[in-house]
Amino acid sequence: MAERSINRRLLALTSVSGLGILASLVLYWEVSRAWFVILALFAIGYLVRNRPRLGRDEWLFCGSVLIFFVAALVSHLANASPARGPQVLLETYLLLVFAIPLLFLYARVAPDLKIIWVMFVAAAMAAGMMSIVGEVIDYQNRAGGSTGQAVLFGTMAVALSGVAMLSYRVLRAYNSWGRAIFVITLLLSLSAVILSGSRGAWIGFFAVATLMATYLLDRYSLWQKSIVILIVIIAVPLMSYQLPLVKKRVTLAVEEIAQLTAEDPQAKRTRSKSIALRLHLWRSSIDIFGDNIVFGVGPGNFKPAMKQYLAEKGGPKRMPRMKHAHNQYLNTLMTKGLVGMAALLLMLAVHLYIFVGYLKPGNPREVRDLAMAACGVITTFIVLGLTSAPLERKITLVFYGFSLALLLGQILFLKRHAGGFKLNSDARASDPGIAASDA
Repeated sequence: MAERSINRRLLALTSVSGLGILASLVLYWEVSRAWFVILALFAIGYLVRNRPRLGRDEWLFCGSVLIFFVAALVSHLANASPARGPQVLLETYLLLVFAIPLLFLYARVAPDLKIIWVMFVAAAMAAGMMSIVGEVIDYQNRAGGSTGQAVLFGTMAVALSGVAMLSYRVLRAYNSWGRAIFVITLLLSLSAVILSGSRGAWIGFFAVATLMATYLLDRYSLWQKSIVILIVIIAVPLMSYQLPLVKKRVTLAVEEIAQLTAEDPQAKRTRSKSIALRLHLWRSSIDIFGDNIVFGVGPGNFKPAMKQYLAEKGGPKRMPRMKHAHNQYLNTLMTKGLVGMAALLLMLAVHLYIFVGYLKPGNPREVRDLAMAACGVITTFIVLGLTSAPLERKITLVFYGFSLALLLGQILFLKRHAGGFKLNSDARASDPGIAASDA
């Protein structure tokens, strides 16, 4: 009875915490981060007490994350300790490391499968409602969530929209109510993507939507899938363009591209803002990387290095205020060099490898849906990394780490317990967490 009582409390803790962390990410960022760290510390204590046996995928996940963190640490030490290096390491990259104990916890004390989907559905609905409220109050403001950062908000909205598409299989079990909730969730998540005003998020959405449509329409032929995807690609932009915010952002982009490609030098100087600034940042980042190939300039040293470069070479007045290169890969090369770039690509590749392995047709549909949700999150960060640096910001690092830990933890839990995923009796008996769950 005592073990069952303890297990119920752990299940309640993991369920409520997961829902709170994901939903509050877009509403109250500081609360979400504190909740995330406290739960991770609790998970560390739980693991120290129970000492569970780790599986291959757990080793791969935690190993890739630790290599990512160690690469940043090595870059910091190789650059004579830049002033903001320790702050960036401890306040930003360490947040991703906290996902490791959470993975171990959710792999052994996992909430009900439906609750996992409810967590993401609640987060998608919260993001959508926040974006709509912002549009009603002031349509000139792009939705930015609790941090006010439209790009970061758009990144999470894209990932949540992908998960929202996959939630249909679970929600339809509730008959008409479930289908209605699915439609509302999908529309709200799409609203969050559109009203973020992030053009990178709009592009990322089509990449994730194409991935999800290909997966969900697996029973249809290639040309039928292509028609559905084509309809989405045409219909969503046409409807979105009616919104003043979208029309303004698209018009600005067209004007900037026209000015950048104009032969008249005066035309190029008239109104070059976002796109031109990114091009300057990218070229400057490549130049700085060329002088710091192996270890970069060090994490936390982006702004000082960029200011020094601009003092010598010149550039737009806004560039010294930039916190990153608006490109995850160039930013990593500049700040952490080839060492950091290798660690970043390794981590993303390993995470994709883990989840793609669970997409095999022989696995249960529930497992494949969870794996595809994780692939959607990873794809979002890979694609949006071309125009922003989501793995350099705290809020998106927490979202990435927690989402993957939650989804992989649920898969590993099902692997131990559900039909089709066998766990030998010796491993079950050696893991107190599993024994408590079985009780």
